[in-house]
This record gives sequence, structure tokens and C-alpha cells, in this order.
Amino acid sequence: VEMEGTAHVEPKTQGSQQDSAEFGIDEFISGDTIQGRLAKEVYGRSKEKAKGFVNLYANIDPVRPYFDVEPMEVANRLLFSIIPYRKKQQEVENLDFEPEEPQKPDLYGPLMLCFTLSSILLLGLKLQSGQTSMEEGTLLGSSLFICFAFWLVSSVIYYFISFIFNGTVGFLEILSLSGYAQFGICLSVLVHCFIRGTLDLTVMIICGGLSALTLGVEFFKVTPQKKHGFILASVAVVIQLAYLIYLKLFSATELGDFINRL
Repeated sequence: VEMEGTAHVEPKTQGSQQDSAEFGIDEFISGDTIQGRLAKEVYGRSKEKAKGFVNLYANIDPVRPYFDVEPMEVANRLLFSIIPYRKKQQEVENLDFEPEEPQKPDLYGPLMLCFTLSSILLLGLKLQSGQTSMEEGTLLGSSLFICFAFWLVSSVIYYFISFIFNGTVGFLEILSLSGYAQFGICLSVLVHCFIRGTLDLTVMIICGGLSALTLGVEFFKVTPQKKHGFILASVAVVIQLAYLIYLKLFSATELGDFINRL
């Protein structure tokens, strides 16, 4: 009888301790003391911040308009990304008409170009070094990192310089312009994967050079002062050409040797 009594007494004691602990926490939070009010305020602010982060990353409505673009419009932007004076010619042809609305920036084309360029880099690395399927993940990750890192970092640099010079271009438009400027780089690197020599150099000068020049002209047009616009355009051309030369001469060789050593 005594053993049964002790067995029944112990869980009651534990349950009473848990109830008292829960009651103490609830009383601490909901009480009118200074500690209770402070805990309630901290809890409320943390809850609001958590809901804000969830809504920000779960809601795609602010980003959706930048991916709502027609395929023909993307094709035209790709084509005219290597023609520096397209807008000026349109203005001359449309002197007797009302001015056209400026094109909205889109991120669909630049995003696809980054994936395309990473695929071309992966192809070049595999053709050059003959890696096995065990290392495809490392090659793909490195290619994606190079392409997206350049796109974002170069856009931040352009926006910073444009902001200093009072440029009339936003960050999303700079993302769009710098993304479409990789079309010429894609063509040049693709030819470089299969052909070397005079043809490779010609495609590099035509596609890569015109793509960089087009980006520079676009930045020159959105800068109020010509001197500042020339500086921004020169920086854009130098960065684009340096990136193209890096991809063609150093990236595949150095990255392939590094993976071989691993």
C-alpha cells in the first residue's frame, strides 16, 4: 500500500511543478510588471519582423512585372544589345510621330543570359579538361558563381557611379542593361570553345566590343553632363572587355587546372 501511494504521489508532484512553471511564464508575460511589459513588447516586435520577412520573400508580386515580357521583345533586346545607336535612329525615323514610351526594364532576359553563359563556360571547361561526371557539380557551381557575381557586382558599380554623377537610371534598369550586355560575351565565348585563331578574335572584337560599346552608349545617354557620361561609359566598356578577356584567357585554364589538382 505504501509503494502504491508513493507511485501516485510522484507524478502529481511533477505535474504540479510543470503547471506552476507554465503559470509563472504566462504570468510573467501577461503581467503588469515592468518585466512583463518589456517581454510583451519584445515579443510583439519580433513577431512583426518575422511576419514582414515571410511576406517579403513569399510575395512575388513586386517582381512579377519584370518577368512579364514577350519573347519577341526579348529577341529584339538581344539583337539591339550589340547595336549602339539604335535609339538615335528610331528618333530620326519618327520625327513626325509622338515619342514612344520608354521600355520597361525586364530581368527575364538577363537571368536567362546568365544561365546560358554559365552553361557555355561549363561546356568549355569540359571540352578543355575532359572532366568526369563526378566533378560536374563543382564545374557548374563555379560557372554560376562567376556569371551571377559579375552581373550583380558590376551593376552595383555602375549604379554607384551613376548615382554620384546624378544619372537618371534606376538600379533595376542597370540590372537589365548590364544583363543584356552579356549577349555578346555569350557569343564570343561560345565561338572560343570550338574555334581558335583569327575567327575567334574577330567574333570577340565584333560581338564583345559592340556589346560593351552599346552598354557605354546607354549609360552616356542617361547621364546629364557629357563629361560624366563619358567617364561612366568608359568604365562600363573597360569592365565588360576585361570580363570577356578573363573568361576567354584565364577562367577556363585556371579553373580547370585547379580542379585537376583537386
